[in-house]
Amino acid sequence: MPAEVSRRDFLRGAEAIVLATALNRAYAGVSPEELAGDESFWNKIRSAYVRDPKILNLNNGGVAPTPTVVLDAEIDAIRYSNLLPSYRMWHDLEPGIEDVRKSLARIWNADPECIAITRNASESLQIAQFGLELQPGDEVLTTSQDYPRMISTWQQRERRDKIVLKQLDFAVPVRDPADLVRLFEQQSRRAPVSFTRRKSCS
Repeated sequence: MPAEVSRRDFLRGAEAIVLATALNRAYAGVSPEELAGDESFWNKIRSAYVRDPKILNLNNGGVAPTPTVVLDAEIDAIRYSNLLPSYRMWHDLEPGIEDVRKSLARIWNADPECIAITRNASESLQIAQFGLELQPGDEVLTTSQDYPRMISTWQQRERRDKIVLKQLDFAVPVRDPADLVRLFEQQSRRAPVSFTRRKSCS
């Protein structure tokens, strides 16, 4: 089995894939605190995207802009496929997905059989939620602040599998994270816990 990958190594791999053309790999060793005030770093991030200068976008939750290099590659692939779809899409492009999966595994030092390519983060989380072996009466603990798609998925399992879904309410913003931990501890009795991190201005 491949060696265990640290969070730092995982994120370095993700950075290399998504922003390799826009960012210098030297930033991988710089602390988040240093980068927060590094305007040259953020200018490179900004230059990786085409944006509407008339609107300030603060919503990257449900949908997010694609880096220009990725967008251009996707458009090129669509144009290439469109020349002869039945051949180029299934013969050339589709098998490439497996190559990408194996490349991701190499970057993160993982078994390729442990890598799955999904359409988005919501689908990935739903696969995990639907994959849990839960019996009628089993409790799932989450909050009213969880991501809506994740809540609706638990509600679907509530209807299908007769699990018990409990949503905890709490005041926002959370002043002390320990208060939130205590809220879960008071309600938990070995129940699966769902908590998708969301940051908002509320």
